[in-house]
Amino acid sequence: DHPLYALLLAEDIAGFNARRAAGEQVSLRGAMLRGLDLRGLNADGLDLRDACLRGCDLRGIDLRTTLLEGATLTE
Repeated sequence: DHPLYALLLAEDIAGFNARRAAGEQVSLRGAMLRGLDLRGLNADGLDLRDACLRGCDLRGIDLRTTLLEGATLTE
């Protein structure tokens, strides 16, 4: 029900990034993001632990500082 989560579900990556840049925070722990086009996402410091990212387009995303423990990335 978080507005930032809703932006991701709508694949509004620019809106998501803008709101995070303005200081909004969100935990996406356990989020169901399956099959979304997330290219361009600023994943710096995001909590995506236990999230489902199966089939997501993650090309070009820097995940080095993203919390991914338990996340599902494979098809």
